[in-house]
Amino acid sequence: MSTAATGAGSADQERAKRVLMLFSESKDLPANIFLERATPAELEKRSRARLEFYAEHLDATRFPSENYYRLFREYLREKYAQQPPDLLMIFYTRTLKLAGRLPAELFRGVPVVAAGLSEEEIPLERLLL
Repeated sequence: MSTAATGAGSADQERAKRVLMLFSESKDLPANIFLERATPAELEKRSRARLEFYAEHLDATRFPSENYYRLFREYLREKYAQQPPDLLMIFYTRTLKLAGRLPAELFRGVPVVAAGLSEEEIPLERLLL
């Protein structure tokens, strides 16, 4: 195995692509447990790139205040400042109200996949950043 230094382009190709899964609800919901396991398994089967998965849970039903949201947002800002995601996946229940604000506020330009269980109508322009 060679120990020669590689160019920046090669290093970026070898770096795992980071996938951040944001859940609007708590970690212990059965659907979230399933999605947190099944999503990486499916994406890894379909991707040629090496992938790293991260999961964060807003728990918006139990903690719906704007103050809590602000703390959660700042936590994410600090945590992912040096290692931003390459893909953001938002899993929401009932409403995209809080979780849907995070991509524009923290991860502008990062592709977003949103999946939800809701009767809420979401205008397309709200999802395009």
